Amino acid sequence: MIGAEHPGSGAGGREFRVGAAFVELADTPFNEQEVSGYLDVLCRRTVDLVGGGEVGVLLANSQGTLSLMASSTERMHMLELLQLQGTEGPCFESFHSGLPVVNAPLAASGDRWPTFTPLALGVGFRSVSSIPMRVQAQTIGAVNVFSTSSTGLDASGYRLGEALAHVATIGIFHQRALDQAQGLATQLQGALDSRVVIEQAKGMVAERMGIRVEDAFLLIRGHARVQRAPLAAVAAAVVSGVLQPTELGASRRPPR
Repeated sequence: MIGAEHPGSGAGGREFRVGAAFVELADTPFNEQEVSGYLDVLCRRTVDLVGGGEVGVLLANSQGTLSLMASSTERMHMLELLQLQGTEGPCFESFHSGLPVVNAPLAASGDRWPTFTPLALGVGFRSVSSIPMRVQAQTIGAVNVFSTSSTGLDASGYRLGEALAHVATIGIFHQRALDQAQGLATQLQGALDSRVVIEQAKGMVAERMGIRVEDAFLLIRGHARVQRAPLAAVAAAVVSGVLQPTELGASRRPPR
């Protein structure tokens, strides 16, 4: 090697990770049962690259009802669920308007989102951005980026987050083109169904092993990667008893 910079360090390292993120999102095959795992990739890459704190992705079903599909942490998971229950917040605003919410200061958002704002402040967030997942005139969801800083994302971080969300949206639309007979609504509904199984598996692993739900999900996801199996399939195996929680870490390899 000729003095190559390690891909995880320095400005060159960030450029390497940005390129890898776009390649992964553009070149990850999935079907309707695996959209949740695909959007988990979007969450992880956005957290790594844009400078925000925590990320959640919500998609709409055929009736236009939003559902949580992926989140970077369990704290984010719970906050997004509370946002859905309250039917207000940055994601609803971004999804229904098709316009972004950029670095909204939560301390000044009480009138804008009276129910959601105290919940977000209560768990330590100070600002939020929401990026619509939109292609042409159709919006299928939104990516929320919450920060513990009142300044939120810088301009380059927001633009990168927007680009990642756009690539992921195109990926979902591309899958629709490959299976036009079923249509996007059917694909998203299948993803919602698989997410239920994933949540069940997370709870079972956490209870059986006495660990946090967030750590349980990392075990399930890690096992799926090592076995090159769909995330939903591994979760279903756990729920059915075919795969025991204690087996999840047996074949783990260090992350690349």
